[in-house]
Amino acid sequence: MTRTRLYILILLLILLTVPWFFSGISSIIVFGFPPWVLHTLLSTLIYALIVSYFLGKYWSLSAEEKEEE
Repeated sequence: MTRTRLYILILLLILLTVPWFFSGISSIIVFGFPPWVLHTLLSTLIYALIVSYFLGKYWSLSAEEKEEE
């Protein structure tokens, strides 16, 4: 996977953490919170797991850069 693909994937994942489809006022309460809060928390957790996986697997992509002396 190229660095550009990783950046695009991370950007898309960040956009998915924003609760776009909760634009209306809802009277539904789940565990004392509106549904968009649970969506945001769950998607942030999934985002963190995916990013940690990619960091572990593709860390060498950034290590391949040559430093200027």
